Amino acid sequence: MKHNYPKQRKKFEKIYLIYNKKASSNHKPSTYLRVLDNIWQNVKPMELFIVPHEKIEDIQVDDETVLLIYGGDGTIHNTITYLYTKKRVRTPLIIGHLRGGTMNTIATCLKIPKNSEIIEKLKSGNREVEVIPRNSIKVEIDGGSKELYGFMFGGGKLVYNFLKDYYEGKILGPTGAVKTLLTTIAKAVKGDRQISGRHKLRIKIWDIQKQEENDFLIFGAGTIHSFGLNFSNFPKAPQSKNSFNFIAYAGSTVKLISFLPLIYFGILPQDAINEQATKVTVESLNSEDVGFTLDGDLYSAKTFTLTPGPELYFIV
Repeated sequence: MKHNYPKQRKKFEKIYLIYNKKASSNHKPSTYLRVLDNIWQNVKPMELFIVPHEKIEDIQVDDETVLLIYGGDGTIHNTITYLYTKKRVRTPLIIGHLRGGTMNTIATCLKIPKNSEIIEKLKSGNREVEVIPRNSIKVEIDGGSKELYGFMFGGGKLVYNFLKDYYEGKILGPTGAVKTLLTTIAKAVKGDRQISGRHKLRIKIWDIQKQEENDFLIFGAGTIHSFGLNFSNFPKAPQSKNSFNFIAYAGSTVKLISFLPLIYFGILPQDAINEQATKVTVESLNSEDVGFTLDGDLYSAKTFTLTPGPELYFIV
């Protein structure tokens, strides 16, 4: 399904390169040398930061700086989380995303060009690029004891265990994701409690003064329209500005599975929560922590609050 995101033009002066050696096959010396040589010859970044082996402690992003990130969704999430929690960013980031990770849902949603095209745009002499602005989502865990930043947030045993099984599989990428999805659906239909289990939650959407306590199957939020495999499960995300699309569902597992073809096109069940929001609090009403994922990384907590994070600009 096609989604339109607003575009702008941004000027840039400096370029930093962040290379994730652990993302997908990036750890191969041949890949590392080939990619690095190509970037250095054409783009000439000011400095290279290799993660996760090196902390990016010395980076200080000023006006008109491009952060060229070679990795996947998780690399972007971890990079911006580090930079914003450590106060290393003075202005909105311009991100040149070079696909190199297991999951590249952000790039797919925003139709970010091929790596070679991104490099071509950056090496041109006009020092101006077309970008799509997107707010991040700020996740404050357990009253603010920890902060995370990302673009795709999802929770519940169904979501959490799907990703856990996916990462433990032998095949990654779209093929592995489809295989894991079909396996997850089969388990859910059979009533597997690890898959279709629920969390007793109190969800408060501050914008509309809505508070609901229920046994939720899934919940999530996004400033991009998809959580993966191009499903439009956050249909209101492209229109979100300084906000995010929050969703939650407490109906039957079978009904949700039967709705998957419609969810692909952005049609959610009528009894699902589907709101644009600026503040949402999720609280577990039992002793169990709630598992959730942010841009593919897995976490758990008792309570968390979602608010719009800083706006970033993705080169397209």
